[in-house]
Amino acid sequence: FSLPLSAALVLAAPAFAQPADDFYRGKTITLVVGMAPPDQHDNDGRALARHIGKYIPGNPAIIVQNMPGAGALKAAQYIAAHAPKDGLTFGILQRGVYLMPLLGFPDANYDPLKFSFIGARSPETSITVTWRESKAKTLADARRQEVVLASAGGGGDGNVLPFLYNETLGTKFKVIGGYPGGGDMNLAVERREVDGRGGWSMGAMRGTRDDWWREKKVNIILQHALFKHRDLADVPLAQESAKNASDRALLELFGKQQGVGFAFVAPPGVPADRMAALRLRANDARSRLPRRSRGHEGRSRSIVGGADGGADARYLCNAERRGGARQGDFAGQWGEPELRALLSRIPLPTG
Repeated sequence: FSLPLSAALVLAAPAFAQPADDFYRGKTITLVVGMAPPDQHDNDGRALARHIGKYIPGNPAIIVQNMPGAGALKAAQYIAAHAPKDGLTFGILQRGVYLMPLLGFPDANYDPLKFSFIGARSPETSITVTWRESKAKTLADARRQEVVLASAGGGGDGNVLPFLYNETLGTKFKVIGGYPGGGDMNLAVERREVDGRGGWSMGAMRGTRDDWWREKKVNIILQHALFKHRDLADVPLAQESAKNASDRALLELFGKQQGVGFAFVAPPGVPADRMAALRLRANDARSRLPRRSRGHEGRSRSIVGGADGGADARYLCNAERRGGARQGDFAGQWGEPELRALLSRIPLPTG
């Protein structure tokens, strides 16, 4: 649903310093998307690309470059280490990229704190679904029998969360990785190559396969966020299904990850005036764009801009929410050694 999303995207438009205005005039910005189309990340990126140029001083053109691989890890590596630092490149990343270094993924050789945060889409609810004809229709079923799930691989939610659930909830999920994007995974589900998907955003399902929701083509057997989604009152919340306090703590940590949403980030070291020109503000969008483009309650997307946009990501990455100083307090409960011990309980996905 890129149209409702576009209603919630806007860039701040005050009079920025002249250098940024001069810099962006006549230029082209590349927006890197960490998944292949058709996918909600791709929808979001293209919706953003259609609208933000008019809000950036100098009104640059925007192009989208898909860079799928390992649950957006490839895109994260590119933005962290290889993308130009001139303000002409930024990307949309999966929320899983912020925990990949701590999870021990060998190719996650970047510091998420060094990303230049532009903004983040509103918090998400991850869901685990099975096709309606699957024998596994509930969480209890998934604890009794093997359930095969499609994944993009790497450290994305679709790859990591099923392993987390196996460890903490006693499920029997088996992950098949390597799908380039959400569209490929959805096709695999429809063809019955797999039973379903895990770590999938509720918003993404409504945006790319709303018929699955409306026509009850899938069973939603689990949700994962800090709080239950208002449309999923009868679906178990992961941490509420935990067997003990340690399991609940680990599930709550990944629930906090859902609060990051999908962040828009630029490389480290982009000049401050150009970063200011790229900051996203959600509230202006609802007043500036046509009412028909604003979506309806439950499906619209907001972008939290500036410092607030990266707050949850920085919080996950062991940073102080205010002031940016490291404080050794991951999610308010653990220092880094304790956190690493907690995360070590998750078998590292290889797909």
